[in-house]
Amino acid sequence: MRPDLLTEEQPPERLDLGDGDTLITISATEPAMLFELIERNREHLRDWLPWVDRSRETSESEAFISLCGEEIRDGRGVHYAIWSSAELSGVVSLHVNRAHRTASAGVWLAAARQGRGLATRALRVLCDYGIKVMGLARVEYAAATENTASRALADRSGFTFEGVLRNREFINGRHVDHAVYSRISPGRDDRP
Repeated sequence: MRPDLLTEEQPPERLDLGDGDTLITISATEPAMLFELIERNREHLRDWLPWVDRSRETSESEAFISLCGEEIRDGRGVHYAIWSSAELSGVVSLHVNRAHRTASAGVWLAAARQGRGLATRALRVLCDYGIKVMGLARVEYAAATENTASRALADRSGFTFEGVLRNREFINGRHVDHAVYSRISPGRDDRP
């Protein structure tokens, strides 16, 4: 890692979301708990997340948590479990490109936890951390154009719509277009 590109600081174990909700580093999550959350929400998640159908055993959740831990240590990612009312409720992540000082954000939430602003707060807090603490110049968020809930989440979380990338992802036997959004660090818009 080159310290001149981004901060060397490791992300905190917890980030507060308010209202008793919190982000806790994904490495502290029990794989069985994560897998059970995916199992309970499989139908809800599978329309927009291509990995859901491949996640069929607890060992895959364990491998995911291990990979996230490696990315955190290497500065290639920041991954948190979303906790609400002392219950595991989803995951929010930044996938970091250190050389370009950018990241792509992702979030998913259990069906029972939607509609309460939890995903909005989680995405906003993690992106604020990425921009203000890590020194990211840009955070990108992409959602299938037909996924109106995720697109509304981007709007509520302070992202700006940039355009559509056609056939960006292959999910459940079909290609989907993605609406791309970004949050730019204040003072980092280096365009002429």
